[in-house]
Amino acid sequence: MDLLHLVDRIEELLATAQKMPIGNRAIIDRRRMLDIIDQMRIAIPHEVREAQEIVARRDHVLREAEEDRRLIEAQAQERASRMVEAHEIAQSARARAEEIAREAERRLQDRIDEANRDIAQRIDESRLIAREQMRAADEYARDLLERLERQLGTFVKSVRSGIDQLEPTPQSLARSTAPRADIPRVEAPAREVAPPPPVAEPYEPERLPERAPAAEEDFEDRLDRLERERFEREQVELAPARAERAPIPFPRDDAEDNLENLLQPRRARPVSREIPEPGVIDDFANEPLDDDPMFRRGRRDDDDR
Repeated sequence: MDLLHLVDRIEELLATAQKMPIGNRAIIDRRRMLDIIDQMRIAIPHEVREAQEIVARRDHVLREAEEDRRLIEAQAQERASRMVEAHEIAQSARARAEEIAREAERRLQDRIDEANRDIAQRIDESRLIAREQMRAADEYARDLLERLERQLGTFVKSVRSGIDQLEPTPQSLARSTAPRADIPRVEAPAREVAPPPPVAEPYEPERLPERAPAAEEDFEDRLDRLERERFEREQVELAPARAERAPIPFPRDDAEDNLENLLQPRRARPVSREIPEPGVIDDFANEPLDDDPMFRRGRRDDDDR
């Protein structure tokens, strides 16, 4: 039986007891009180034993709690040490990674700067080569045009000489036979007169059939007709002089040789087998013009001829 329950019954018994009129006294049932006291006497050893068991369990629980506390504390210290060590390793790894990244960035920047310098140097070299080749091409073109000009001048002279050998036109004959006022006339000394050459038969041009006069001939047709009649008369007058005139030799060989120089095939220039350096832009990788000094000797030979 619970000891506290018995105490409650005693308290109830005292509360329900009949009070005495004199003093603070009450009438209690003796039998009931003794019964409760016996029950308490029986219940006290049981409570004491339970209290002893609880105290014994408490000590065991305390010991287990102390062991658990020590174990948890050791585990916490070990975990804390591991975390500290991991943190230090992480910081070291992070610092090493940052150092490696800075070193890689510095090396990359050095490579970029070196590549930029190399590219700028190669571009300057390519521009210099292109400038030299363009200047050589300009010199070759100028030389070729000068040669062409000389050959064309020779050809024009040859053509002019051939034109002079042809029969003169009325205008050129009038200019050649007209006396010049600024040149004094010099009398030639008398010399033995050679017998006159045989006179050729006069040249008679073919007469065009006369056109019947129109009722009203316009002014332009009349001028054409007068010009044609005058030209026919001049042809008749110049026929003997044309028959006596000796032909002039026509120097054709020089002009033809000069003109043939332009038509001669160019000598094949050996193609360079040089492998260009990587990264150099060579716009003149094709077969270059024959502007080298080794080809100029051939062009001088052509000019001398």
